[in-house]
Amino acid sequence: MKCLYTQLHQESKGTDISKAVNSQYQCTADENRNSQYQRTADENRRRLIPIIKTIAFCGQNNLALRGNDDSGPLNLNTIDPGEGNFRRLLKFRIDAGDLDLRDHITNAPRDACYTSAEIQNDIIQCIEAQLKDKVIARVQQNGFYCILADETTDISGVEQLSLCVRYYDCELCSVREDFIAFIDVLDKQYSSEQEFTDSDENELQGADDTFSPVTLDDYFSYCDGVTAEVVSGVEPKPTGEVIGKTILHHLDECNLSFNAAVAQGYDGAQVMSSNSVGTSATIKHSCQYADYYHCSAHALNLCLVHASKHPSLRNMIGIVKEVTSVFSGSNKKQIVLQKSMQQSTSVSGRVTLPGLSETRWVERITSLENFVACYIPIVRALMAVHRWGDQAASVKASTLLKSVTSTSFLVALFTAVSLCLNIDSLSKTLQSKQSDMKSAMDSVENILETLQQMRATADATLWYSSGSRIPSLH
Repeated sequence: MKCLYTQLHQESKGTDISKAVNSQYQCTADENRNSQYQRTADENRRRLIPIIKTIAFCGQNNLALRGNDDSGPLNLNTIDPGEGNFRRLLKFRIDAGDLDLRDHITNAPRDACYTSAEIQNDIIQCIEAQLKDKVIARVQQNGFYCILADETTDISGVEQLSLCVRYYDCELCSVREDFIAFIDVLDKQYSSEQEFTDSDENELQGADDTFSPVTLDDYFSYCDGVTAEVVSGVEPKPTGEVIGKTILHHLDECNLSFNAAVAQGYDGAQVMSSNSVGTSATIKHSCQYADYYHCSAHALNLCLVHASKHPSLRNMIGIVKEVTSVFSGSNKKQIVLQKSMQQSTSVSGRVTLPGLSETRWVERITSLENFVACYIPIVRALMAVHRWGDQAASVKASTLLKSVTSTSFLVALFTAVSLCLNIDSLSKTLQSKQSDMKSAMDSVENILETLQQMRATADATLWYSSGSRIPSLH
C-alpha cells in the first residue's frame, strides 16, 4: 500500500514538473510572438510616418496632393511630369536620406505601398478625426461654447455649412474659434445612411397624405409619374429647420452638451435669424441658453452696402470696375498702363488693379487705394489708348477718360477711400477672436466720432489731404 502511495506521489510530482515546463515554454512562446508583433508594428509605423507627414505638410501649406497621373508604382529613377505634389515630396524625402521610406517604396508589395488615393483619403480622415477630438476635448474641458455657422454654395455646387465653436481656453487665457466640420446640408437631409429616432418614425407614419423621402433614390422614384404640385411638397430645401437640425445632430455626434451652448452667431439671412422658422429658433428649442446674435461684421457690411446705393457712389464703383476690366482684359492696354506707371513718380514698385469684391464692401479698400495711387498713370494710359487707330478702343477710352476726370467721380472716390480707411479698422476689430462687447462698442463710438469730425471739416480734410495724392498731369 505504501509503495502504491509512493508511486502515485512520484507520478504527481512528475506531472507538476511537466506542467511547469509546459507553462514556462508557453510563456516563452507568447513573449516571442509579442516581441515579433511589436517589431512588425514598429516597422509598419516607420513606413507610415513619412507618408503621413507628407500628407500633413500638403494640408498645412494648402497644396494639392494629386496630379494628372498618379497611377502605378512610384518609380524613383524617373521624373513624371504628371505626378502630383504628394508623390514628388515622397521622392524628395528619399533623396534627402529617408532610408526607411526608400526601403518601403522599393521592397513593399504593390498592394501595400500605402500611396494610393484611397489610402490618402483614409489618412486625411484619420487626421481630421484627431484634430476634431482635440478641439472637442478642449471645449468640454473649458465648459461653455458658442455656435458659429455660415452656409454657402461652393464652386462645385455643393451646399456647404461651415460649423465652428467659440470658447474661452483657460490654459491659454484667451478666446479661441475652432473649425469643426464642413457639412453638406442636403446630403444630411437625404442620406441613405441617415438614422431616425422613434419620434421621427412616428412622425413619418402619422403624416396624412404627406410623403417624406428618406433617401434621394426614394425622392426620385416618388417623383416619377406625379404632378409638379405634389413634387413641390417634398422638394429638398435647406430651410432653417433643416440647417438647425443638422447642426444639432453634428453637435450631438461630437458629444457637446446642448446646455453648454450659451450663444449662436450667424448672418442676418431670414433662414438663419427668424424667431419662428429660422435656424436660431430650432437650436434655441434644444439649447435653451443659446441666444442668437447677428454677426457684427456682417451687419457693418450690410450698412455699407445700403449706403453705397447712393447714385454718386454707385456710379463711381461702376466706373472703377469698368476701368479695371478694360486694362485687365487686354494685354496691349496692360503694357501701356505698366509703362505709364514706370514713368510716374507717384507710383513706387509694381502696383496692380485688383477687382472689387462683390460681397464684402470693406474689402474694396485695397482696390480703391490702388486706384487712387495709380490715378495719374491710369489717366495717361487712357489718353494714349484714345489716340489709337482702333476705333472701338479709342471710343471706350475717351468715354472712360471723361468719367474718371469728372468732379462727381473724384468726390465720390476720395470720400469712399476716406471712409473705408476708418471703417476698415472697425471691421477688423469686429472680426477679431479676442474682441468682446466692450471693445466693439468702444470702436463703434470712436468711428462715429471720427465720421462726425470728417463731416464738420469735410472741405479741409477731403481736398487738402487728398489733393496731394493727385499731382498735375502736365
